[in-house]
Amino acid sequence: MPAAANDTFLLAAGCGNNQVSGNLLINDSFLPDSAWISHIEYPETGNFSCGPLGDFIYKNTINFRGEITLNYRLSCISNPEYYAEAQLTIFVEDDNDCDNVVNSIDVDDDNDGILDVHEGDQSVDSDNDGIPDCYDIDSDNDGITDFTEWQTEGQCASLLLCDNNCDGWDDAFDPAEGGMYYEQVDTDRDGIPDFLDTDSDNDGISDFIEAFDVLNNGEPELKMQNLDYDGDGLDNSCDTLNRELSMRNPMGSCSPLPDHNQNNIRDWRDPINYRAETDPQDAKTAENGLLIFPNPVLDYCTIKIPAEAHHSEVPYSLKIFDSKGTLIQLELLYQEEHHLPLSHLKGGIYIIRVKAGATSWTTRISKIN
Repeated sequence: MPAAANDTFLLAAGCGNNQVSGNLLINDSFLPDSAWISHIEYPETGNFSCGPLGDFIYKNTINFRGEITLNYRLSCISNPEYYAEAQLTIFVEDDNDCDNVVNSIDVDDDNDGILDVHEGDQSVDSDNDGIPDCYDIDSDNDGITDFTEWQTEGQCASLLLCDNNCDGWDDAFDPAEGGMYYEQVDTDRDGIPDFLDTDSDNDGISDFIEAFDVLNNGEPELKMQNLDYDGDGLDNSCDTLNRELSMRNPMGSCSPLPDHNQNNIRDWRDPINYRAETDPQDAKTAENGLLIFPNPVLDYCTIKIPAEAHHSEVPYSLKIFDSKGTLIQLELLYQEEHHLPLSHLKGGIYIIRVKAGATSWTTRISKIN
């Protein structure tokens, strides 16, 4: 007497995939060459074909999503009166990022490295383009992919296109598979990660302009088309890959991301993106007239407080913080103008806070090596 067991299969639909195959008998019990599939109740949706030994192919109707069920009978060859019945269920679900892992169990539905739970699952659409952030590879619509913006500057890992535990998360970022995942970068520390921030360095120039301003003249070399043929959230003008053809799609932006002052911080993350000069006229002015020049700085800079705030008998304090907000240097100064050695610092962005009496100023400097 043969014994039949129910079968369940998943069809990750979309991205050009509309079929699933398998064998109905793989978990059934019978003696070799003693049983065959004598009857199948074919589904009303799609196309199902199956051989007598259980090998089947189901081709889905392109727009159908849901559950396909059919019953089959496993009969004894020597005596057809002995048979067993079981059911095949095929769940047809969407696969947004073409990784053959359906969205319902995929922890990273757009394959950009950011977990869906950190993108709001399907409840958040930051740029109001009709595509939830967890499906959108450019969630702030600035032409720079989320894949690039969430990672640390100078340490952007590439997709491995490998998912050993089949959870939909590329092994490059999955800690369970030796990957590296960390909190999304927030360059200007305003509480909005760069991949959602349209001005990541808070310099008043949009990330879109700085990502495409090849001539460093304040004008982007590209105009958005407001079209998105492959529905991945990245404008056609920037999109170099088709979501349904390439798993590298989250990396597919043509944004040049220039670094005009060559300090290894690309302009959209660099509040000062011109070459360092030594003349005071190239200084960066902070609020209320505080001067710091040159900025960017190589070895030392000059700090000059406004004359009306200077009192020679009362020292003013100068604090330097790194980009994480850690205090790394504190000095008490008496002169209106002070030359501050900075050659000991590594390249990067630093925050300068100066306080003279009841007046204080805060600005940023870019240290280059």
